Parts: sequence; C-alpha cells; structure tokens
Amino acid sequence: MAQTSGSTATVRTMTASIAAIDKSASSMTFVGPNGWQYSRRVVDPTVFDQVKVGDRIDITWNTDLVVSEE
Repeated sequence: MAQTSGSTATVRTMTASIAAIDKSASSMTFVGPNGWQYSRRVVDPTVFDQVKVGDRIDITWNTDLVVSEE
C-alpha cells in the first residue's frame, strides 16, 4: 500500500501596536487587527529602550504542517 505525505509552510506578517510595556515582568502586549491581543516575554531587556507604547511594529511568524498517512 502506498504512503501519502505532504508538507507546507506559511510565513505571515501582521502590523500591531504596542499597547503595554511591563519591564518588571519583562513583557510587552501588542494589539493588532480586529482587536487581536498578544503578550510576549522579552528576552533582551535592551529592547525596552528602543520602543514605547503606541509604536507600530511588524510581527512575522511561520507555520509548518507535515501530514503523513499510512
């Protein structure tokens, strides 16, 4: 019996605004299209010196999907 498989990758970019900066928790909160909201821990604390609430940033991420049927 033949095995079926496939994969795909998608790269997406969204423009969001910085809604909050919490230096004590080392995190930022972003707001994007349709009220989308996301908080993220910041590993490099020097980033906080480069941005402020209200700045618009581009967020880029990728998704990979691999499917295999046996």
